[in-house]
Amino acid sequence: MKNIFLISISLLVIGVFGRIIPHPPNFTPIGGIIIFSILKLENKVFKNLMPLFVFWVSDLIINNILIPYNFPQYYQGFTLIGSSFIYLALIVIIVSLKFYIKHYSKHIILGSSFISATLFFLITNFGVWLGSSIYPPNFLGFLICLGAGVPFFGNNLLSTVIYSFILIKGYELAKDISLKKYLN
Repeated sequence: MKNIFLISISLLVIGVFGRIIPHPPNFTPIGGIIIFSILKLENKVFKNLMPLFVFWVSDLIINNILIPYNFPQYYQGFTLIGSSFIYLALIVIIVSLKFYIKHYSKHIILGSSFISATLFFLITNFGVWLGSSIYPPNFLGFLICLGAGVPFFGNNLLSTVIYSFILIKGYELAKDISLKKYLN
């Protein structure tokens, strides 16, 4: 239980700081946290809910502290939950990757990162298109919206690959160090 608490706190800190520190658009640790959680967390509740919890906590900070401070003209009051399409995307990614990820390999991480970034891109851009008056309410408008989102896709894909490897290798290194400590 001590390890799951430490891992959970670590993921929360990495996830929150990864979203609130200055970073390129969509270059966040959330995709990597999802892949790490599916691969390394044994507790099913933590495996499924940890990425959503990390995103929710960081959303609370961004929407209710950072936006009012940095962009008061856009603040419309306390926000408990951000975009429902983002949370839908995260849930679909978690469920989809649970069927895809069976073991750790570089190919699995790359494939999982591509699946994660693609699902996030399609679902969130659909939400933008659906809720926006900028894009025409037809298939062409949806394609235009997707086109506008392409620059963000690369950052999401790259960050998911990088954070997945960092989290997994960091976890394995910490496990090896603690195991060696107890063996000596």
